[in-house]
Amino acid sequence: MSSDPAVQPLVPDAADEGPHEHNDDLLWSESHYLDAVAPGASHGAYVRIGRLPNQGRTHVMLAVTQPGAGPILLVTPEAPPAVHQGRDLDIAADAYHLGLAWEAPLRGLRVTAGGTAVAYDDPASALREAPGRAAEVDLDLTWHTEGTPYQWRSTTRYEMPCHVTGHVTVDGERLEVDWAGQRDHSWGPRDWWALEWCWMAAHLDDGTRWHAVALPAFAGYGAGYVQRDGEVTDLASVTATSSFTPDGLFGTTTLDIEPGGHALRLSPVGFAPVRMTARDGRVSIFPRATCQVATADGRTGVGWVEWNRPQ
Repeated sequence: MSSDPAVQPLVPDAADEGPHEHNDDLLWSESHYLDAVAPGASHGAYVRIGRLPNQGRTHVMLAVTQPGAGPILLVTPEAPPAVHQGRDLDIAADAYHLGLAWEAPLRGLRVTAGGTAVAYDDPASALREAPGRAAEVDLDLTWHTEGTPYQWRSTTRYEMPCHVTGHVTVDGERLEVDWAGQRDHSWGPRDWWALEWCWMAAHLDDGTRWHAVALPAFAGYGAGYVQRDGEVTDLASVTATSSFTPDGLFGTTTLDIEPGGHALRLSPVGFAPVRMTARDGRVSIFPRATCQVATADGRTGVGWVEWNRPQ
């Protein structure tokens, strides 16, 4: 799994954990994205805070998946601007509060949230923005970096595999969390409605961690890493294929990855999808799911996989 010393993977700067200056692009955003997945992918959670300073708003997504039930979603595209105290940030909306606090740059990040979300029996209902029922959510999770933080070469973004601890409570039922996870931080223009992509983070039982992004419109493109025991390799090519249901969800996603001729199968378990609607009316379907992962050589694990599909 070693890589050429002349092209060693990049490591992010700890100073980049804080907020960045924005340009005048209307779609410039800065996001923190964090997810967690239980053994077997039976439960999962994710949080995304995307601040859009040129639009005077923050896009918030929080999701919890549970076995035998639809997702719990808290999605507010027009949340108030985030308030920063150093690198830490807080959002106080009418129905909830959400905060990020760093225990140590690139090493530990705590997320706290509480308020009223929406519970769905059918995950696809969220893509139609159909009514659900109110659900009270309380979340206190810390993402501890468990591996090597990875800086993308092609854009201002970094990702890292994590171990997630804490608790999630839905309608008074508390779930203790000791799961695998992933977090990323990115800043720059982001147009959800311009390009299809597939993103995944996988955590194998043998300690191998994968992160990959594929762009179906650009055959041969690939970004991400495979890492284990401190050895990190840049991915050179990622091809993602899947089938899609009429209601916008997806089946097993297959990833073919170079270098190494690797093949990963990601079978969705718990969906937590979001409908992304631009202010100009454009729509992108954003199904996301916990998944069970299997490699061509017989290894297994869990993760999250997402597809962004402009309509």
